[in-house]
Amino acid sequence: MQAHNDSTVQTPDATGSLKADLARFQEEVKKVVQLGLKSKTAAMRLLIDNFTALNEAGYSQDKLCEVLNSEGLEITRGTLKSLLSRVRQDAAKKSV
Repeated sequence: MQAHNDSTVQTPDATGSLKADLARFQEEVKKVVQLGLKSKTAAMRLLIDNFTALNEAGYSQDKLCEVLNSEGLEITRGTLKSLLSRVRQDAAKKSV
C-alpha cells in the first residue's frame, strides 16, 4: 500500500476552534472512505494524526468513533482501540 501524501489531508489547526477541527476531521474521514481501502487499519493509518490531535485537544475517543461511524467507517470502540494501538506500534517501528 502506498502512503497517502495528498496535501488536502490536514491536521487540526491549534488556533482554530474545536468545532471547525471536528468538521475538517469529518471531511477527511469522508475522503478516506471514498478511497475504498481494503482494511480499517489502512484507513486509520491515514487518519491517525488528525485523530490523535483531536483526542489531545479534548475530544473523547467515543466522540471520534461516532464521527468515523457516521461517515461510513463502521468501527466499534474496542476495534478502534486495537487499531490505534497497532497503527501507533507500526509508526514507532518505522521511526527506529
